[in-house]
Amino acid sequence: LSAADVVLVAEAQWANGQIANHNVLLLTAPKNLHVQPAQITFRISPSVNPDGSYDIDVTASKVALFVVFTTLAEGRFSDNAFLLSGSRTIQFIPFLPNQFRSLQNSLRVEHLATYL
Repeated sequence: LSAADVVLVAEAQWANGQIANHNVLLLTAPKNLHVQPAQITFRISPSVNPDGSYDIDVTASKVALFVVFTTLAEGRFSDNAFLLSGSRTIQFIPFLPNQFRSLQNSLRVEHLATYL
């Protein structure tokens, strides 16, 4: 294996098992990585969470690096620019009320392999 074939994941946990820190470490520049194109799909839950956020279920057909979500809706994502293997759920946290339609109409996802 070369540095272009390896991505390290370092994770620190508290004594109770809760993740304290999660880092993805590259051994070479992203442009040099041997990554395969992945199909990323997502589904926005139409139900608002008690805190006002919306769940977004995300799935990757293969490991995807630097998965980035963008939208015209005013708000932020609970996580962004992450490594995705399989499925996970993130949240969109709106800054203003009534952002669902804008989120639904403009949500976009990209990842590193898109640009290599």
